Amino acid sequence: MTPKNKLVSFRISHDEYVRLREACSSVGARNISELARAAMNRMINSTVDPSLSSDATLGLHGQVLDLRSKLDDVANDVERLARAVGSR
Repeated sequence: MTPKNKLVSFRISHDEYVRLREACSSVGARNISELARAAMNRMINSTVDPSLSSDATLGLHGQVLDLRSKLDDVANDVERLARAVGSR
């Protein structure tokens, strides 16, 4: 996966912010950015069957997407280290 270097910004009300923080807790997201990224990836990739769209399923799917992203980051780090060691 490519580095995350783009920023998307939008304003929300205080009530929306509180609901997003509560949603983070209920699905296990570390922060609103993680929750929003997982939700947008779900929407863009359309990988969740609408009949399975319970909060628990969506939360697990978000966590899987986050883990996939982290694994990609680790793979990129390993490749970078391997190149550095190989160039010595």
